[in-house]
Amino acid sequence: MDTREVSMCSTIHPAYAGGTVRRKVKSRDGKYSVVEVPYPVPVLEYNKYMGGVDRSDQLMQYYSACRRVSRSYRTLFLHFFDIANTNAYIMHLELAKISQQKSLTHKAFLSQLVGELFGVEKTGVPVKRQTSHLPVGCAKDFTSSNRATARHRRCQHCSAKGVRNTTPWKCQACDVPLCPLLDRNCFVAWHA
Repeated sequence: MDTREVSMCSTIHPAYAGGTVRRKVKSRDGKYSVVEVPYPVPVLEYNKYMGGVDRSDQLMQYYSACRRVSRSYRTLFLHFFDIANTNAYIMHLELAKISQQKSLTHKAFLSQLVGELFGVEKTGVPVKRQTSHLPVGCAKDFTSSNRATARHRRCQHCSAKGVRNTTPWKCQACDVPLCPLLDRNCFVAWHA
């Protein structure tokens, strides 16, 4: 047991041959100390001869596309998609090692792969949206007796088109009254 419990079964190794490894263990007072921990021989042999399938499964687990779906063929397709992505990343690492270039991280590689598959450049995607242009209420207080029409103002976008519409909403940054309705979304049209 290192970070979690691992179970192994072997018919050719003894369970314990006397070997130890050094591990840092946190004591009750919060201080770390180095202790000798016995290790089973099958774990040492497994880590020594672990092959590409185990490493591939480990890499697939980090950024998996698999989700719970009701159709089994979708699960199978997403698993094959994960295998293809992981194999492409492993090939990228090998090619970067051969050409002595800097390799991408797994996350950056998958981001670039998705961008190339869908034909989207990363520079075209906005990193951060402008959040100061938000619709807020025009009314500062509701002391008026007629609360339904309290502090309604004329929509600037509708007024520019020659239509008289009133709205209780305004842009927080521009301080301009605009209609954020489904049938006439003056808020989006004004900021476009």
